[in-house]
Amino acid sequence: MPTTFFLNEDITAEILALLPAKDICRLRCVCKQWLHLLSNPRFIQHHSARNPHPPVSGFFLSDHNHGSQHFPIKPNPPRLPNPTLSFIPADDGTRIFVESSCNGLIICFQKAMYYVCNPTTREFVELPVPDEVARNLSLVFDPSKSPHYKVISICSQVHIYSSETRSWKLSMDNTKLRESVSAHQAGSIHWKRSTYWNSTLVWLVTRYLLSFDVTRECITKLTLPPEAPHYSKVIYMGESRGKLVVIGKPRNQEPYVFYILETDNLCSGWSLIYKVDLYRIGDLYPEIRKRPIWVSGIKRNVRRRAVNCAGFLPVHLSMGGEGEGQLLFLNVPGKIISYNLSDKSFTKVRDLLSSMGPYDCLYGWRKFEFLGHTLFSP
Repeated sequence: MPTTFFLNEDITAEILALLPAKDICRLRCVCKQWLHLLSNPRFIQHHSARNPHPPVSGFFLSDHNHGSQHFPIKPNPPRLPNPTLSFIPADDGTRIFVESSCNGLIICFQKAMYYVCNPTTREFVELPVPDEVARNLSLVFDPSKSPHYKVISICSQVHIYSSETRSWKLSMDNTKLRESVSAHQAGSIHWKRSTYWNSTLVWLVTRYLLSFDVTRECITKLTLPPEAPHYSKVIYMGESRGKLVVIGKPRNQEPYVFYILETDNLCSGWSLIYKVDLYRIGDLYPEIRKRPIWVSGIKRNVRRRAVNCAGFLPVHLSMGGEGEGQLLFLNVPGKIISYNLSDKSFTKVRDLLSSMGPYDCLYGWRKFEFLGHTLFSP
């Protein structure tokens, strides 16, 4: 007679905690017992601790004509979960835009309504934004430290929203902010796109980085890599596996080469970790060399300069992870491709409907929000 074995709840939880968050969402449908187990806050916290660096599953691309659209990275993604924003109530024809993302949660908005969402679990809450709070919102969420998140708004003042208290507070008024950032400097900062790294929000300025310590609520300047003969301009900034990473563009305007640098938690110095030569991509995708672009208001067909200005745009860097490898994601006209830094292979990820604009070679990476999975509720 066959014997049936039953695992106790602790052993079951320990085994299931090894699975990715997207699989946990499916397993919640197995039975009521698993739904209760896998929705328990203790399990969610334990799962996050066992999976501190979940792999990127896809990205949202913001476009004024279409709103923010989700694109999975894998060509045949599982049916569930579907990280679109269709679960958010919207009037017909209303476009939804992703404002910020951090460790699996996102801020999105339509018209004057803001939401904090978990696209994996399809949960969302409305985010109240008072009139006095600027609409430059950055999400801060570190599940390894707390199940709660914060929303930071910086412009002429610094406001902080806490999901724990469900309220806003004024952190830094105009006087204190000007002591840290001059009016001229503040005007040159793209407040709408920040990177969360080492408990700080970091913004890319022309010649330095500006960071806001979320815990101590203070602003400091961080040095960029000093200009060197091999690069002169930072065209991407991001975080990968605890490191702050920037990508530099060559001084000689060589269109096929990037330099990838990283810094430690103290930002005490920068290390060159990769010199990336993408010359072969022009042979694999020759159409990018013939792409018409706008230069100083004049339409030109410039082969090599077209690649330099609009053909290669780093949009995300992933320095390893389960099943992920070391990948540099690039936006070329009409496509997202990935470049494996280890074996130097190219893979087409997605075709895109929208093309890059004339200034996207400098700022286009800010239109992309890459998404991992988390089980935490907003």
